[in-house]
Amino acid sequence: MLKRIVLFFALVFGVIAAYGQNGALKPLFASDSIMELSLVFDLKTVIRDIDNVRATYHPAILTYTDSSGLSIALDVKVKTRGHFRKQRDNCTFPPLRINFKKKQVVGTVFEGQDKLKLVTHCRTNNEKFEQFLIEEYLIYKLYNLFTNFSFNVRLVKINYIDLNGKTQPFSKYAFFLEHLDHLAQRLGATVVDTKGLHQETVDYAIMNQLVLFQYLIGNTDWSVPNLHNIELLLVSPGRAAVPVPYDFDFSGLLNVPYAKPPAHLPIKSVKQRLFRGYCRTREQLEPNLETFRQLQDSITYLYKASTLLTPYQKKRTVLYLEEFFETINDEREIKSEFINGCRRD
Repeated sequence: MLKRIVLFFALVFGVIAAYGQNGALKPLFASDSIMELSLVFDLKTVIRDIDNVRATYHPAILTYTDSSGLSIALDVKVKTRGHFRKQRDNCTFPPLRINFKKKQVVGTVFEGQDKLKLVTHCRTNNEKFEQFLIEEYLIYKLYNLFTNFSFNVRLVKINYIDLNGKTQPFSKYAFFLEHLDHLAQRLGATVVDTKGLHQETVDYAIMNQLVLFQYLIGNTDWSVPNLHNIELLLVSPGRAAVPVPYDFDFSGLLNVPYAKPPAHLPIKSVKQRLFRGYCRTREQLEPNLETFRQLQDSITYLYKASTLLTPYQKKRTVLYLEEFFETINDEREIKSEFINGCRRD
């Protein structure tokens, strides 16, 4: 176990060092400690303002205690965001976007932030959904182990307070997602927002890694040509764009009740893994497969060491991950899933 822990932190610190070679992390994402804060706003009005066209920002107050013990209060605005999780049939509490005042956040942990995505708990009265949120947060941390080209996240515990006092305060976990522009800045890249690029035209090595990672977590809810849950970054002219995945709530690893695979795919449940990578030879796949083997202990340890997951969720998640490693250590399964099962369309 000690060897696994040492390997895990060595990898984490290695990734952080690699980030530093390109650009500094914003203060909010420079720590993995759980941040506690309060959000005061008109709860009823905000969570019902989910129209894709007419939804607007609403005033709110965000408060937290900084590292010196000083209480900080920020005037912010909140707005519902997203698509699927914003629909009330799926989530009774939508994802939010927090709009900060640039001058007001100078010298605070939110310095440099403008508009930030906040991934929320989805359903307030169902504890399972908070577990799903923790698991999705950990998926982002998993992908951080593989590449610099990945979003940073910061886990927070939020005390939601209704401005009108009509709803009792409640506390839930959430996490902030690094802004795309900040991701590009720290990597010295620019954002590519052109749709239609074929999956085979983007960075070869990272794409190979990405499709295997999506297979690891059982996620088919993504597309490079449609820029669906994928962002593209260009590091330099003449180099292929680099894909960066996000939004993993439809993964089999989470297996949330509302998640269903796309109708055109030959699987009936998101728990069923399906390889969505294009064809590679066995030799071409091996370097990427070996990377996953080398990271196996670190990947499973991230979940085993979590103090926020229930014993049931922890066991279920680790078993799901271990099934992947059984596959990549079995030559017949490698041939069936990745060689014969590759995309040809």
